[in-house]
Amino acid sequence: MNKKRMIFCVFAALLCVLCLPTGVRASDLVKPPTGVDADFLVLGWKDLVPNWLEVEWDPTETEGIAAYNIYEITEKEDKDVIYTKIGSVEADDPEGSSFYYVTEDIFGIHYYAVTAVMPDGTESGYSETVRGGLVYHLEVRNKKADSSSLSIEWDP
Repeated sequence: MNKKRMIFCVFAALLCVLCLPTGVRASDLVKPPTGVDADFLVLGWKDLVPNWLEVEWDPTETEGIAAYNIYEITEKEDKDVIYTKIGSVEADDPEGSSFYYVTEDIFGIHYYAVTAVMPDGTESGYSETVRGGLVYHLEVRNKKADSSSLSIEWDP
């Protein structure tokens, strides 16, 4: 290799190193979806119970997304937060790529987040956390009141 070519290669390599941002991970370049929302239903009749809960989001601004992953978020007693993947939706799904039906363990209050995934597997950070779930309101079956007390009974 001649001396001019070698100096040019060293200069080009040095320029590349100096121009690259430091501390940037590939996942920082993939934006998570926004506008995440989940159903939160208060049921009054035990006979009219849906068997799914919808989590929905606005697509990410990042081009070329392959899929979206849906996570349920739980907090342990020691305050550690755990993200458990519960599903995935292909970004080009003709049935829709901006929602997911949760069908297991939908009763109670749950927290969800969504990520965007590139074809190479690079995953964005988590979207904002949303609350969803199904709960029953109390059906009062007997109430009694007098001047000094109030008694209410309900079925569990």
